[in-house]
Formats: sequence, C-alpha cells, structure tokens
Amino acid sequence: MKKPGGGRLRALLFCALAAVLFCAPTPVFAQQTEAPRSGVLENDLFKARELRARKDWTALRNHAWDWAQKDPDEWRAWRFLGEAERELGQLAAAVEAFTEAEKNRPLVRGQTREDDALLVAVADLQARDGLDLEAENSYLLALKKNDRNVDTWRKLSDLRLRLAENEAENGSHRRRLAMETLGKLMAFPRFVNDYERWRKYGELLDGLGEDPAGAREAYANAVRLKPLDAAAWERIVLLDLDAGRREEALAGMRSLLRADAENVVANAYLGEKALADGFVEEAKAHFGRVAAAAGGDIAARTTAYEHLIDMAEAPAEKLRLHKALLRVDASLWSSWDYVIVQTRGLGDRESADAMLRNKTTARLLAEKGEPIPPGILP
Repeated sequence: MKKPGGGRLRALLFCALAAVLFCAPTPVFAQQTEAPRSGVLENDLFKARELRARKDWTALRNHAWDWAQKDPDEWRAWRFLGEAERELGQLAAAVEAFTEAEKNRPLVRGQTREDDALLVAVADLQARDGLDLEAENSYLLALKKNDRNVDTWRKLSDLRLRLAENEAENGSHRRRLAMETLGKLMAFPRFVNDYERWRKYGELLDGLGEDPAGAREAYANAVRLKPLDAAAWERIVLLDLDAGRREEALAGMRSLLRADAENVVANAYLGEKALADGFVEEAKAHFGRVAAAAGGDIAARTTAYEHLIDMAEAPAEKLRLHKALLRVDASLWSSWDYVIVQTRGLGDRESADAMLRNKTTARLLAEKGEPIPPGILP
C-alpha cells in the first residue's frame, strides 16, 4: 500500500476483494490469538484512540501509517488507517487499509469475522462511481455480516429509493425492494422523528396498495411531525373512508382543513354530510370551496356546482352557476340548454340564437375528441 494520499484502486480490486476475502471458507475454530501487548503497542493504541475521539483524521492517518510501517502485522494499525482514510474521503485507500486489517486480524476461538467496514467502503466507492447494482450487492453482503449497522441500512435504503425512482422497467419490483428496506430502517429508534422518510415510506406502501394499514401508520407518523402536511392528511382520510372508518375519516377531515381550508376532498365530503344533516348554509360554504378549486377534480367540482344549483333560489343565481359549471365541463348539454332558454326568456333572442349555434359547434368538437374553446361558452 502506498503512503496515505496517493494511488487509485482499480475496478478489478472489487471482484478480487470479494473473491479472496468473502467467498473463501472461514475456519470455525481458528487457533490464532493476539500477541502479548507491549508498552509500545499500548502507546500506539492510546494515541490512535485519542485522535479518533478528537476526530483529528489527518493526524490519525499519519500516526496509523507510521504505526503500520513499524509493525506491518498489527491489524489495528491498518484498521485505524482505514477509518481515517474513509473519513477523509479517500475510499480507495480506505479499502486497501481495511484489506490489510482483515488479512492480519486474528480470530478468537469460536468467533467469526463480523467486520463489515471493508464491504461498506467498497459499496460507497461503487455508489460514488455510479455502479449502483454492484453497490447494492456490496451493502447486502455487509449486512449479512452485521445486520445491526444502521448506517449501512440507511445507505442501502437511499440507494434503493433512487433506483426505484429512476428505473422505468421492473418499477414495481424496485419499489417493493425500496419499501421493504425503508421499513427495516424505520424500525431503528434513530429514525422515529424522520419526517421525510416516514412520508416516503407511506407513499411506497400506498402506491403498492398491499398494506393500507401500514401506509396509514406511516402517514400518521408524517403528520405527527408536520401537522400541516395536507397531502398526507388527505391520504389518511381516503384510507379511512376506504376501510369504512367514518368517524376517523371525519376527524381527519377537520385536521385536513386546518392544513388546507380549500381542500377538495374534505370540503366535498363535509358538504355532502352537512346537506344530508339539513345544514344548508354550511353545505353551500363547503360546496362553494370545491367549485372554486381551480384545477381541482372535475367530477367533484361538477357535483358541487350541481348541489349549488339545486340549492339556489333566485333564477339569476341559477343562471350564473350553470354558466360557471360549463367552464368546468363544456360538454354538459343540459346546462347549455338551461342558459339558452333562460337567455331567450329574458328577451335576448339574439344572444340565445348565438349560444345555440355555439352549442352545435361545441357538440361537433366534442364528437371529434377536440377541446371546446372557452371563447364560445355562454
């Protein structure tokens, strides 16, 4: 190994490394034991640990290098060197140092090698160089050696999320892998308050549609951390409605409206409930918000306008609402007819005749599947 700071690890090292270090059978009962510690060794260990505790990675690299040159068979010198190189971003050099550490590290009777740092360093290098599938495999091998390493789970999870987002083919398979890995990650206490990951976990579960209860729980954790996340509240409400949990859905809608007072889903549902309970003015307020939601769900806005039309008492108000409804769905021919008849009834036959011609044009366009221009609407 060259002195710290120089040299590159070639791609061939990855294959050779895996074959030599991890494919070869490991003896179950190795008889090798550590050599007795000398005063010099204790001094080197103490200094290395002190530098690591201070996170003085440059000094640790220099000390560990000198120590390894003085005693090439001392695996801890190489291990400290690998840690320093990794923290300094020299992953290729870190891999080389970890390789030396693994080669020289003795086994105690009945012990197996569980040091996953080398494989993680290899995976980090592969991920950095865009070798995502190779990195994924290296992270998995590292987790086989040490499945309690939270940082390895995090790196594998982030990698699989990226692969799920970028891969068009086999997208469902990739999303499932990303979901399963993220689920394992969220079981660690460190991530109990990680809003972004709870949100992503909910979306993956929700999108796959296989665990609605799990999706709801993930969204609930997301809104626990960010109560004004209207989109997450909306999914909670819809999942509750799908499961027949009406009371929970109703409570969720109140929270949803605190996050987004104009939300179409909540206002449409609460409008229907208020109307059924006989609270007409409350229903009008909810349906008015749905109808005014530019770019909202067309079916919901159409239904809201129809309710508002039914509740309107003044003919002028009904006429205004029918015209507004045609701007949501220009193919509602009954609204065309209502506007034409009312306009003629008001004595404006010329305008009514023009609307009738425009209605004919709109029908022809609709039959051809072409958009109806707003300029010909009443």
